[in-house]
Order: sequence, then structure tokens, then C-alpha cells
Amino acid sequence: MATRDLVLDDGLHYHSCWEEAEIEHVLATLSRLEQGISGSTLQQRRDQRKMYVAPVLVAIHRKGKRTSRALLTVVARDLSRSGIGLLAPLFFEPPGGDPTETMLRADQVFREGSVLDLGLKKPDDQLLWVYGTVQRICTVQHDYLDVGIRFNGRRNLALDFDFI
Repeated sequence: MATRDLVLDDGLHYHSCWEEAEIEHVLATLSRLEQGISGSTLQQRRDQRKMYVAPVLVAIHRKGKRTSRALLTVVARDLSRSGIGLLAPLFFEPPGGDPTETMLRADQVFREGSVLDLGLKKPDDQLLWVYGTVQRICTVQHDYLDVGIRFNGRRNLALDFDFI
């Protein structure tokens, strides 16, 4: 799974500061930790989660910049009708060493209550853009953020993702 699979031309593409080989290890650790959670806690969720490991674009709108939005690539770990779980690095670097742009900190992007534009990769490799609100953030293995996002609106994702 390469996080570089998603390409859009209408934004400044930031580089995710992580080793892609480590992503699989972190996802496996999170999966093991979730298996230890009691069944009653998992039953409190509104919709059942399905494994969905794929790159996701996060678009951040920027005011007063020559490029109106920054695009960050993160990795989805699960998906449900009502939300998505994401894995993000702690930092994102601007492309090409542009001296006018600064590194972005993930904790400034992924804050509880923040509304984000998310580009989800559908089975036909097209992007489906949805809005979501950050519900929870947790640092895992010191170098990653586990982010829970609730989708805004009532789009039926089952029409786009046949496994939900």
C-alpha cells in the first residue's frame, strides 16, 4: 500500500513524515489493542467498522496563501457508515523545500471538533470527497496519531463502498 497513490493538482501536496514500512506495524498494533477492548464498549458504536486500509487525502483550506489549500496524505485503518479511523504522522513537510512554506504539525490539523475535507479512495480508484468532524485523537507508538472522524451529513457510503 503506497500512500503516494492519490494525486490532485489543485493544492499544495505536503509530504507525510513517516516511513511507509512502519505503517503496517502500527496498524497491526492498533488492531491487537482493539481486540483487547471489551465487547460492550465496541457495541456502543452506532455502526460496525470494517477494515479499510487505504490512502486518504485531507484538504486544509488556507487563507491568504498563494495556494488555497494544503493536501495531506494519511492512511485509513477502518471505515463505517458514520465515520473513519485514520493514522497520521506527527509532521508534514512542504514539497520541494519551499522556503515560504512551513512544516505542518498534525496536532494543529487534527483537533477535536475540527471539520475536515476527506478524499476517500473508492474501489474504482476514484476519490469520494466527504466532510468529517474530528472526534478523538490519540498518540500511538510516539510517532503517530490515531484519529477518529465522524462523517457530517447523511451520505449513504454503502453505495460507494460495497463492504459497508
